[in-house]
Amino acid sequence: MSKTGIKWDTATVSNITIDDLDKESFNIFCREALRSGRMTKEDLDIPDAELLDKLELLVDGKLTRAGALCFYRNPQKVIGGCYAKIGKFEGSELLYQDEVTGSLIIIADRIIELIYLKYLKARVSYYKETRVETYPYARDAVREAVYNALIHCN
Repeated sequence: MSKTGIKWDTATVSNITIDDLDKESFNIFCREALRSGRMTKEDLDIPDAELLDKLELLVDGKLTRAGALCFYRNPQKVIGGCYAKIGKFEGSELLYQDEVTGSLIIIADRIIELIYLKYLKARVSYYKETRVETYPYARDAVREAVYNALIHCN
């Protein structure tokens, strides 16, 4: 592929169309784009095909592999082994683990939720009558680490 100037992720897929893509993945993408301030409501209030085109995930109207991995619920059809495992270790002993599947956007979202619901312990304090949970890591930092791990496959 390098001889043709095409990168693996920008090559198109012929067996997955825009209609096959997962609405939940688009919803998560839009939620996070708004939350981070990287896009406005007006930027996101467009048809899915137009959004994919603006994100450069379409080539001549066809979905790229990157687009399929991000927004298709069954990306194993594009590349085998497209899932993530997360586990809790004590030394070298695995105490428990979870396997997360779906589009890369869904995988990232589920992993972040699992980390905060199952894998991290929050310090509990009280402010007047309100319970306050303080986690050892900022959610944005965990989100960044999860996305980097998924993008770099480690």
